[in-house]
Amino acid sequence: MEATTDANVEANMEANVEANVEANIEANMEANMEATTDANVEANMEANMEATTEANIEANMEATTEANVEANMEANVEANVEANMEANMEANVEANMEGNMEANMEANVEANMEANVEANMVANMEANVEANMEATTDANVEAN
Repeated sequence: MEATTDANVEANMEANVEANVEANIEANMEANMEATTDANVEANMEANMEATTEANIEANMEATTEANVEANMEANVEANVEANMEANMEANVEANMEGNMEANMEANVEANMEANVEANMVANMEANVEANMEATTDANVEAN
């Protein structure tokens, strides 16, 4: 009986050690898998956040640049249109003033020439009439 008891105790101890080792290995593997999964999830989340942030920054910069380019082009077009209109108005006013001055001078010269011709003709006619009357009077006096 004693020998059987000793053998049983030894067999039980050996079986328990083996069972404990297997249970420990399984528990350790499970714990390692869980810890590794947690670490991987955390690392993946961090990497994803970083990648997402970089992508967002790049997308925002690109969108902002495009918006700025478009806004600047629109502002430049408006400014150019306004500047061109103002410059054209000034040029037109100046050209019209110059054109009007030339036309007025030409019209005045023509009008003055016509008036002078008319005045000279009237003055010459008057002078001729007077000279003729005087010559006729003189001739009549002499004839008489």
